[in-house]
Amino acid sequence: MYQWKRSLALVLILMLALTGCSSKAKKITQTSVAGGTQTVIEQEDGTVTTIFTPREDSTGNSGGNSAPEMNLPEEIVIGDEGYRTKIPEFCSSYFDEEEKGLYIYVGLEDRDTAIPYIYLVRMKNDTRTPEEYLEKQNTPFMRQTYGDRLVYSGDVSYYQYGPLTVAGVVYRYLYDGKTVENLRLIQRYGNDLISYSVKYWEGDADKTLEALEMVIDSFRLTDTGSAGTQAGAGSSAPEGTNSSPAAGSSSQTGGNGGSAAVTTGEKGIRVVAEESRSLRWQKYQDPSGYFSMEIPDGWAVKVGLMSWNYNIDLISYAITAYDPRVPERMLYFNLNTTSLLKSDTAKQWYAKNYGTDSLFAQMPVINTPTTEGYFTDMAPYYRYSGFRVQENAGKTILGGDLLYGTCTSAAGRKMSGLFSCHMTDQLDYPVQINAFDYSKGTVDVGFYTAWCVVMETAPEEDFVNYQPVLDHCLGSIMFTEKFMRERQDLWSQIMGTTAYIMNNASEISNMIMDTWDNSSRSYDILSQKRSDATLGYDRVYDTETGEYLKAESGFGDWYDGSRYEVVDTDEAYLSPIAGTIYWK
Repeated sequence: MYQWKRSLALVLILMLALTGCSSKAKKITQTSVAGGTQTVIEQEDGTVTTIFTPREDSTGNSGGNSAPEMNLPEEIVIGDEGYRTKIPEFCSSYFDEEEKGLYIYVGLEDRDTAIPYIYLVRMKNDTRTPEEYLEKQNTPFMRQTYGDRLVYSGDVSYYQYGPLTVAGVVYRYLYDGKTVENLRLIQRYGNDLISYSVKYWEGDADKTLEALEMVIDSFRLTDTGSAGTQAGAGSSAPEGTNSSPAAGSSSQTGGNGGSAAVTTGEKGIRVVAEESRSLRWQKYQDPSGYFSMEIPDGWAVKVGLMSWNYNIDLISYAITAYDPRVPERMLYFNLNTTSLLKSDTAKQWYAKNYGTDSLFAQMPVINTPTTEGYFTDMAPYYRYSGFRVQENAGKTILGGDLLYGTCTSAAGRKMSGLFSCHMTDQLDYPVQINAFDYSKGTVDVGFYTAWCVVMETAPEEDFVNYQPVLDHCLGSIMFTEKFMRERQDLWSQIMGTTAYIMNNASEISNMIMDTWDNSSRSYDILSQKRSDATLGYDRVYDTETGEYLKAESGFGDWYDGSRYEVVDTDEAYLSPIAGTIYWK
């Protein structure tokens, strides 16, 4: 039945368009709508015919309750509003005749709300600047509409999409117990303003921002007689402001996804910049007034030990900076972790004599007091598994090792990272295992301390790009006098070592980079090569910029220009990737 209906609809379209009307068809527009495809045929005599073609569901029948059929990137033409654009294959669209806006729904899964989606509107002959529209109309509108549910309203920022710089503001509001992030972009296009209202659930922005990039990149006016370029159509970011390759949050949490398309001088070549190369940075101020640091826009900061549920004081102070979208991208910095037991026997002794809920009975056991031993035995507490040292890069200035290691995150994702700490035997305290039976011998119930614990991690295929980002975060940490004073009051006798750590985070960061750069990094090279082979990429050297890029395997077989060279050197795999090459 479905095939019959669909064939009939197609025949009707052709007949009406070509032979069945008293006048010729002036324009045919097809739009994906809920349940199928809507075709609008406009005749030269002004007659308009609308035909609905039902989609096929998974059983081969037409119906109205499953997602619209979408199988290729589709061009959407909005004739009355005078523009066209393209949407990815994982999107569907609907033009609202009353609102004169185009809804682009992201994802084909069933859901209770339309979110995530992109809402595009052309505001003709609008003389306001994008900044004026955002600050004087949209922000007051958001405050009035959402009231107390509006939990964040950002400032105007600038986002880069290829040659376009577009003004935008990020908002967050509560909906049904969850947080919606709304990026509102306003683009100047000749005499008009083009508005993109982009909504997605906080922390789940990737697909929506991917769709947004295609929509903006392919947007063209159809009623101006132009060749369809957008040159000069964007806003100009004021001197000294930050810009981002795609929609990112301007606060402590949220998305920072997408990447900037940069067209090179060679015909047919488009380079999409790596996200890690175009991050916007913000200064994070600890609410308690203990420290500040720089983090990428959209990243989050947590304070406290990530290893176990112990309400720690300022002595074992720990900071975690991470990307909520990809939690494996993480910096963990801990001044010291103490009370680390020396054996399972000691742990059993504390449990027997003081109860299993006592503090020391819950402490981790470090069987071998080395950097490798620490991160091996702490795996359950740091919520990774399979920790393995791939290379020992050498000693740090504090005495511990700097290790290049791999492991698997709690989500099952392969990670690479730099791991460092300095272990000391803080206390030897032998006691009788059994006070009534000396033949059982003694056990040392003293403890170790791990000083300056640092982890810089990222997904295995991503680590070479994000290690400099994580190291910048570490080097930017600044503890305040308030923290130093309160901490000294708690434990003045240990200030000799920890004062150095707190005042020299940047030096520790430089030490890590120097030690890492001077190591052979043989495993890192092999890991990058394996990742490229798995994902189907070649490394490409840009002779003009001196940067390394990625391209689909076989790039050198069809590329006949002179700017890019396919390479397979160690340097190519040790250097961060600047972007990915695509053939237009």
